[in-house]
Amino acid sequence: MKKYSKLIGITVLIVSVYSIFLFSAERLNESMPKLSLKNYSNGESASHIEDLVIDGSMDIQEYGVFEPFRLLDNEVTYKSELSLFDRLDNGLSLKTFYQLEKKHPSFMRGKEEHYTYLDETDDQIGFVYTPFTMWDSFPTTFEVSLIDKDDDEITTIVEDIPNYEAYSYVDVADVYVDEDIVYVTSIHVKNHTSGEDLDQTEELFVHAFDMTEGDLVNTELIETFDQSMTESTSDYVEVIRDEASDDEIYIVQKAVAFNEYGPDTTAIKKAYSYSIKSKELEAYEVSELDDYSGYGPLQLYDGTLYYLTVKEGDGKLVSYNLAKDEEKYYTLPQVNDSSQVAGDTTLDDFVHVKDGKLYIVPTYVNSYDAGSNVYVYDLDSMETIFVGEFVVDNTAADQSPFELNIYEVYFN
Repeated sequence: MKKYSKLIGITVLIVSVYSIFLFSAERLNESMPKLSLKNYSNGESASHIEDLVIDGSMDIQEYGVFEPFRLLDNEVTYKSELSLFDRLDNGLSLKTFYQLEKKHPSFMRGKEEHYTYLDETDDQIGFVYTPFTMWDSFPTTFEVSLIDKDDDEITTIVEDIPNYEAYSYVDVADVYVDEDIVYVTSIHVKNHTSGEDLDQTEELFVHAFDMTEGDLVNTELIETFDQSMTESTSDYVEVIRDEASDDEIYIVQKAVAFNEYGPDTTAIKKAYSYSIKSKELEAYEVSELDDYSGYGPLQLYDGTLYYLTVKEGDGKLVSYNLAKDEEKYYTLPQVNDSSQVAGDTTLDDFVHVKDGKLYIVPTYVNSYDAGSNVYVYDLDSMETIFVGEFVVDNTAADQSPFELNIYEVYFN
């Protein structure tokens, strides 16, 4: 009996600790504020947010609670509600990266989401990974894979980034799959220091990987951008996929002027569309386009840019059709010109475009503000088709102040 006494004691200790853990987690869940998205539109409009996923965290400083959550189909799941194994396995995420981790653990071993880029079709998943080690100043290789959804067969090509020694760093901007060809769009940066300022040359390339041949078959320079960075200004290049097009990407060069006492100001300097398959590059005239408040990311659908701004004191949604050189302003009373003001849409909020609809989701909500809403608009008419307000209910007698930080919005 003595031989097994230590084993029995350790087993009892493990069971006791795990039981206490489960009990504490259940008590914590009961005291957590219950978050939901109240539908202020008609019942049918709720279908517009069925695939909308909102990932964030709840911070209750009084108790030192930091709790990740996910809102999907108007239901919130807290990380503490998951099993221990699901928590360790990032069980909250619905994104393809984490689904691949569960389905192909050997293939995904060691890969980090930050260095991974995906494109998914009905039949295939294009997967681009840029390995990064402590000895590298930036990634130097492309690890390109194509996953067949029917038989789960994975084909992988590993190639050095072309001429990577000539650059300060390389960023992947987009991945596009066309049958057995994986196209990787990347920005290659050269730094040029001038006094206290930093100038850059950014070269935009598209690399074509033939997964059947197992080789990098083409590298094409699309455009070169001269960039400037000072204490008060900075240039950026954004690459945006047009969901309404099969293979078009749009390239936008922005210049941001930082304002210590108000919203930053952004000017669009250049804009292009590029067809990945036909290799056609088209430049658009944007010199007359007004600067806009803030520096939030642009959204694009069917050749039209969308972004938030403030004009003459009113919050506006701007749509700009690049081919027609047509700029329109839509008044959105909920837009506020300060990123510090919660409760209404701000210039820092998420703007997403999908299936002909525009989504605006707040980045920040706290217990003192009301009316922190999610809005959905029809892009053709710009009519409001859904309004949902974040509502918090707590059955606990003493509800402590809390903050919600929303850090990612995507579609399931």
